[in-house]
Amino acid sequence: MKKLREESAADPTTSTLRRRQFLGGMAGLGLAGWSGVSAQSTPSGSSGAGDVVIRNAYVITMDPTLGDLPRGDVHVRDSRIEAVGAGLQVPGAQEIDGEDMLVLPGLVETHWHVWTAVLRAMAGSKPGGGYFDLTGTFGKLFTPEDTYHSSRLGLAEAVFSGITYVHDWCHNVQSQEHAEASLRALRELGIRGRFSVGPASGQPSGSGIKLDVLQHLHTNLGTYSPEGRVSLGLAWPGLGDALDVRKQEIETARALKVPISVHAGRRARREDGISKLKDYFGPDLQIIHGITATQKELKALAVAGTSLSISPYSELRIGYGIPPVNAMLDSGIALGLSVDTTPLSGNADMFAVMKIFINLANALAKDEFVVSARRILALATLEGARSMGVSQQIGSLTPGKQADVIMVSKQALNLGVFTDPVAALVLAAQPANVDTVMVAGKVLKRHGKLTVVDSGEVIRQAQSTLKGLLQRSDW
Repeated sequence: MKKLREESAADPTTSTLRRRQFLGGMAGLGLAGWSGVSAQSTPSGSSGAGDVVIRNAYVITMDPTLGDLPRGDVHVRDSRIEAVGAGLQVPGAQEIDGEDMLVLPGLVETHWHVWTAVLRAMAGSKPGGGYFDLTGTFGKLFTPEDTYHSSRLGLAEAVFSGITYVHDWCHNVQSQEHAEASLRALRELGIRGRFSVGPASGQPSGSGIKLDVLQHLHTNLGTYSPEGRVSLGLAWPGLGDALDVRKQEIETARALKVPISVHAGRRARREDGISKLKDYFGPDLQIIHGITATQKELKALAVAGTSLSISPYSELRIGYGIPPVNAMLDSGIALGLSVDTTPLSGNADMFAVMKIFINLANALAKDEFVVSARRILALATLEGARSMGVSQQIGSLTPGKQADVIMVSKQALNLGVFTDPVAALVLAAQPANVDTVMVAGKVLKRHGKLTVVDSGEVIRQAQSTLKGLLQRSDW
């Protein structure tokens, strides 16, 4: 028996990226520069090579056949789950003590403007200082370096919070270098996800997405994500101004076989209704928000295989209204949960997102028992993965799937006494309870601390980034 080899967080002297180094590494088309920094961008947590067994934990597999194991083991071999059971015999394996731990699939986040992380809680409460004013003012000021440090802050928080898959919905792709900065942060943090290329923030209405950037990233994605953890998508503005431009964007994405995501159905008075998009429904399309969705629209989306992502915290905060969560659940549509943006949601707490979802469901139905905690946990794991088209790879602790695993400690005042582990996760857990995070077999958080980056250095760089943005703005 061997205990898991621990690795300390990245040395700040090597992980700190000075402005001159950053700009040099991101110069030109980026490929030569990228290859020069890729080694630095590789996650520095445990390697993921060989056999690792999480031993004697309460295992919540989210696999409908395997179910829960009150005292179970999870065997990880390299990047995949090899076996789940009780008393697994794996000679020579490194072991992680799962006593007093809840072990479950990593949480799946389905729509997050990660680049806004340094603008946390800055959306004001007076006209002229709201969320869209905020992103419009600051978005155009972001340099690639700002994008990198802000994204790194958001993704570090994601890992800390037990999120192992992020849909980085980047609606501030001012240049190829900005996109590369986001991709570099994704690779450095070791997280899995999709990077969706959108327009540049703060630009005139109708400005188009830089399709040359989308095409370049599509052609060279293996350079930006050689491990294959990050895929590519289109963050589409939808059918609004410049209709010809918008049609060209979605046609280009479909020609490249790149999945598409679009905000729709946010407010009844807005011209972004779901039915306007009916000619574009399909399994490669994801609708974001869908607050105004009717039963007929939800049925049409489900029949077409179009998925839906909702972010109840931000939707309530910005005043979109109350999402019809029960109708969404009943429709059969592939549904996922979202952080959206920390200027509105405040943090990346997917446990809180699950809790507010179940509260909304019961409140709307005026029924305490309308939905189970397990159904909500599925939205943050297996169903969320299905909504992103990756449920064959992640979302449950099923042998053969990728080893994206989290361990939640029961040794906490808020989580130490309960009868139903799933209900405790949905209603009581917090990011601080997440002890260990593993993506593709690599340990990115252990004993409550990130191993892949130095948290203090990430915060200092993000603070410096925000200070510079404030100095360059009139906010």
